[in-house]
Amino acid sequence: MYRFQNMGNGWRGLCILAAVFSLSAFYYSQEPSGMNPSAGSFHLPQPFSQFSAGDIYATVFPGFDRTTGRVPYILNEQKQPSLVRLNQARFWKSGGENYLVVMVDIGGYDEQFGIPGSCGVCASTSPIAVLKVQDGKLKLVAKQDDEFYSSKNGEDNSTGFESFWYTGHDYDISFDLAPYRLNSKELLIGLRYQHMWIPAYSFSTTLLLYRIEGKRIRKVFEDLAIERGWYNGPAPQLKMEKTTSTYITRPTNEQFNKIIVNRKTRKCIADWDTYDCDGGKLIGTKQETWTFDGTRFGK
Repeated sequence: MYRFQNMGNGWRGLCILAAVFSLSAFYYSQEPSGMNPSAGSFHLPQPFSQFSAGDIYATVFPGFDRTTGRVPYILNEQKQPSLVRLNQARFWKSGGENYLVVMVDIGGYDEQFGIPGSCGVCASTSPIAVLKVQDGKLKLVAKQDDEFYSSKNGEDNSTGFESFWYTGHDYDISFDLAPYRLNSKELLIGLRYQHMWIPAYSFSTTLLLYRIEGKRIRKVFEDLAIERGWYNGPAPQLKMEKTTSTYITRPTNEQFNKIIVNRKTRKCIADWDTYDCDGGKLIGTKQETWTFDGTRFGK
């Protein structure tokens, strides 16, 4: 979808601003949207407000050392027990039960949780976990694995249980706890992240859906919820096509619901400061049906 032509002075301006966005993207990767206990600003939602970040870490990571703030069994790049940091925590109600959905960043190195630097591709491995209160204490319901696995030998070895992984270009990350229903009993956990890397002509928002399977959490759905493409236009205009998708889980006579994806593509003039636009002329619509095979959704 991304088609670029010679944009003259406008393109040179785009490159300059890209450097600014790379730096700002890193800042957000170090201090992502959500709750950061190291800044002393987080408050857990009711009915979990009596618990601390330390309580969450000790529940999610067995053997967590409250004195050092480290997880002994996860070694960082410096061969030291890893520091951890609460990225986000949200109240979630499913099946009549109250849950706390959290994402915890695992420090790849100690300086990662310090003062931001000029790094546009720094990454964080951040497992998602679901907790509940039982007998006055936090109890782990399910979590992702502690590591992120990339492809090996050119083959995709993903199991779906890996930790969420983001870089400095994924600067806006948040849970999407709309009622994405897998069936009459199960809700899926949604997560949206916005990826921006202007030099690579990339600016999109991705929706991920996760299912609790026993004591583990598997990714079962991934799709671009918002996709943007820029085109050459007379300066200072920046033409743009933007496709926005909405998602509906639809019951069927089968065991699992289907996901209906409705896409609308509009043409507009993007703002040079945000590389985005609202409204514009509708130029296309499309509907897709995704079905669940017991492991993941596919078209």
